[in-house]
Amino acid sequence: MPASNMTLDELPYFAQGAVLPEPLPTLGIHFIVKYGTGVDLMEGQNMLFVRQATTVPVPQVYAMFRETESGENYIVMERIQGRSLDHEWSLLCQREKHAVASKIKRGFEELRKLPSPGGFCSLGTRPLSDDIFGTDSESASLAGPFATESALNEAILRTLLRAQISIHKINFYRRAFSNVFCKHPPTYTHGNFQRSKVVIQRPWNTSNCDASKKND
Repeated sequence: MPASNMTLDELPYFAQGAVLPEPLPTLGIHFIVKYGTGVDLMEGQNMLFVRQATTVPVPQVYAMFRETESGENYIVMERIQGRSLDHEWSLLCQREKHAVASKIKRGFEELRKLPSPGGFCSLGTRPLSDDIFGTDSESASLAGPFATESALNEAILRTLLRAQISIHKINFYRRAFSNVFCKHPPTYTHGNFQRSKVVIQRPWNTSNCDASKKND
């Protein structure tokens, strides 16, 4: 599905009963819930989009909603069995590390091929959700969407100026941005990727690793 044709699912969102492994709101082996006032439902909408538009493996999202009284957001998703790459990395042999890194690389390459819905923005041509723009309403007004990279650069500079960064630094950044952050197409990507966000499943058979070590 082309990114430009992607429409955001309406909130609250609940998956059809046919795709649920068991009735909600059961927790345990099938479901995991991410919730809190700091949880952005846009994360769940991005997961739905990536699952629909690519072959990159992401958990199935079963429900997204906001609890009005507490102000907390909830994302109910598929529980992926396995261990975090952050935990497993030091236990992997070189052959396994290469296989994992290659698969992650292919996933990012697929994400980066998705066309922009128009300019530099979040999914659905919404403002960018990034800590650099802050959370107050005035900062949010600087978050786009942006038609050009230069407009994005200028918004970042205005944000830094509001944060009372030295005008000398601002002028330096302005010169640097115009030379470094230019002529780039808008690209869909993961803004906070790290090993703790990757779950891997691997058999306990280490014969392949043992063989590779003998050949080293």
